[in-house]
Amino acid sequence: IMDRTRFIGAVPYDTIDFYYSIADVFVNASVSETQGLTYLEAMASKKIVLAKYDSNLAELITDGQNGYFFETKEEFLNKICQIFEKNDTFINVMVKNMLESVDRLSLEKFYTNIMEVYEKAKRNKAKETMKIIISTLSNIAKNAVNIFKKVAGTISNFFSSIISTAKNIFSGSFMPQPLSFI
Repeated sequence: IMDRTRFIGAVPYDTIDFYYSIADVFVNASVSETQGLTYLEAMASKKIVLAKYDSNLAELITDGQNGYFFETKEEFLNKICQIFEKNDTFINVMVKNMLESVDRLSLEKFYTNIMEVYEKAKRNKAKETMKIIISTLSNIAKNAVNIFKKVAGTISNFFSSIISTAKNIFSGSFMPQPLSFI
């Protein structure tokens, strides 16, 4: 491996694409990268990823499908040899899987997923709001019925008084009350 491997070290960001383009495999033994950006960059550059197993990468890399994990020196050596022994058909399938993995995490997919969550929250909020509106309208209706009953009682009393006064007028027992002005 030593005659076919170069350890470049840190490179300027604007040259990263070049280094991915000349690589055959992307190897990373770090267990401290929490976002997996370099792994995604390598996959997007169609480079097979060989990574030290890290639970942070378990959702990104499926061993043997879109990359490889290793935990020991022996596993590393086995897998690096396996990668170089794979035929073009296998490599093409793996590259397709890698690009699908990258696509799942693209900005467009991220936006779509966020919008789906937002719409769901909006629907749930609309349901909650509708429950509040229905409850409020129900209370208003109950209050309106109570007010109507009171008003109906007052109107009923008013008409009863008019009818009684009319009966008294026609029966001759009505005695007008003198008006007083203050």
